[in-house]
Amino acid sequence: MNLSSGICGDDVRMKNVPADRLPRPRYGLIADDTGSIRRLVGHVLRQHGMQVMEAFDGRDAWDKVCHILPDVIVTDLEMPRWSGVELLRQLRGATDPLLRRVPVIVISTLHGNDLKASVHRFEDTYFLGKPISVRTLSIMLRLIETTQDLRIRQSVKRPSNP
Repeated sequence: MNLSSGICGDDVRMKNVPADRLPRPRYGLIADDTGSIRRLVGHVLRQHGMQVMEAFDGRDAWDKVCHILPDVIVTDLEMPRWSGVELLRQLRGATDPLLRRVPVIVISTLHGNDLKASVHRFEDTYFLGKPISVRTLSIMLRLIETTQDLRIRQSVKRPSNP
């Protein structure tokens, strides 16, 4: 059996598919100044099939985002140089609409209602208190994946039936 011919005998190379429609790896970015948190969150992101990028603060995360657009960002609030809030402001104020729409999960030991309200005022932004529940983080990631899939499906124009 010739595997290069594909299941239906078609050439498996996608010659006529635009570059933006080709499958690409999914990336998750974790920004936290605590190594153990980066490892824990990184493990969960990998379980969701993502390649993991790590940043030690918001500024480092922004530099990484400018090179590879992640599918999700998990960021701590309190970090040196740039906090998670500063990172969120940069993302949500970006001129590029793809940057503005990157889902962000904010993690923090702070749990006040004012803090949660300030995080939730940003679109596509979620809050998860520390200590991190792996189960809750996994549920949030599935919610984000489902939301992104629905957006893609809605953006594809379906032919109308005559």
